[in-house]
Amino acid sequence: MYLIFAVAIVIFGMSQSAFAFTVTAEYVEPGQNADGTPLTDLKEVQLKWKQDSGAEQTIIVPSLPAGGKAVTKTFTAADPPACGKTTVFLTAEAVDLSGNHSPKAGPVTAVRDASNTVACQTPKAPTNLRVTIVP
Repeated sequence: MYLIFAVAIVIFGMSQSAFAFTVTAEYVEPGQNADGTPLTDLKEVQLKWKQDSGAEQTIIVPSLPAGGKAVTKTFTAADPPACGKTTVFLTAEAVDLSGNHSPKAGPVTAVRDASNTVACQTPKAPTNLRVTIVP
């Protein structure tokens, strides 16, 4: 078993597509086994993510056997409905060469809020409205 020391998620602005945005996961690989001995057989870290109530997806990030490095992994998620919000949920697990999985790190979440974009802002109501009746 392994320990994941940190996991974070950052959502950046719109990517090249008008219907997707970029998500960046950041974490530090474990450098020790759960019993405190040095890690020598780390195979990969599995990032498991889903958007809102959608299906969970797995991204496999290969690792060096000793682990311990800071990693940044970027992927793309679908934009929320027009002027809406979407939430990305992320966990991470370390896996060794024998197939042993660490406890999950996380979950961490981030929200993409499209309701505050210029296209979604409504104008203010007119002011100084009056009516006059002419005899």
